[in-house]
Amino acid sequence: MKMKVFDKITEKLASNNIISYEDKDLYTYGFQQGSLLLLNLITTIIIGLIFNMLWQCIIFSVAYIPLRSYAGGYHAKTQLRCYLFSVAMIIIVVLIIKYVPWFDLSIIIITLISSGVILSLAPVEDSNKPLDSKEIQVYKKITRLILLFEVFLVCVFIDLGYSEVSICIMMAFTTLGVMLVLGE
Repeated sequence: MKMKVFDKITEKLASNNIISYEDKDLYTYGFQQGSLLLLNLITTIIIGLIFNMLWQCIIFSVAYIPLRSYAGGYHAKTQLRCYLFSVAMIIIVVLIIKYVPWFDLSIIIITLISSGVILSLAPVEDSNKPLDSKEIQVYKKITRLILLFEVFLVCVFIDLGYSEVSICIMMAFTTLGVMLVLGE
């Protein structure tokens, strides 16, 4: 049903010469992916509100999404499974952040271990999106730059006394590390 809505939208755009008929499938795919991203963001916000951890969910997502985009990792076979897996993942992350007693040293150690996993495995390609050798080099470089910047942020926030922020970023690394291992 959802696909038919996007097909109708792109058909209307093409018939009004806003997009070309050759690009119709690309736009349909873009609308589908955009709607899934929006659904995931709304769900993440709702989970954050339910657990009274909205800012933690936002920081986790801001750290996780760019890294995941370039590092790759496990992909579910269907969009529904992907959505359900993402919901479960966010809930587990929130519960870990909320109930595990964290210390600065443990945050740093887990950050270093997770970063090592990411550096050694990324990018992990998906069978639906194979990468050529040039793309692998580019994705690896971008992953490393994002990771370096985010590890720097972990250290800065710990130094400034905002370990709670560092925990959220560290959990993004840990979750991504698991996704990369599962995607191998």
